[in-house]
Amino acid sequence: MTLIKTKKLYVVSQILGHHDYQNDNIMYLILHDLIVSLIDNNKNNDYQVYYIETLNKYLKMLSETITKCVIATNQTYVDNLKKDKAFTKEAQQEALKMTADAVLAILSDEAKTYLPTIVGDLNTYILTQIESEVNRLK
Repeated sequence: MTLIKTKKLYVVSQILGHHDYQNDNIMYLILHDLIVSLIDNNKNNDYQVYYIETLNKYLKMLSETITKCVIATNQTYVDNLKKDKAFTKEAQQEALKMTADAVLAILSDEAKTYLPTIVGDLNTYILTQIESEVNRLK
């Protein structure tokens, strides 16, 4: 990876709140090329600048919401089950569903409309990011 791409990836990761940007493969694969190309190709276009700012706003909102919901599910559900040695595969799936439902409940309707234009299937993206965040927080 070139130094320029590394610097851009660092900037993008800071906007999104990903501090382990070099090891966060999901964020890199899904967002890096899209955002870097938008930045490179549209620096002087006011509409594109607005679009990029909106893109960053919603991606950062989603990232922060996922992190907070993962932490909340861990504190209110997972930790208690682990103490009781009852954290089964079914409980793990329930925790994932609870967290995804919480994320979707928090996101605004505008965010739910806009985010699929960036990430594709919003539910799949959220589930993937929840799993990534769980692994990161271990």
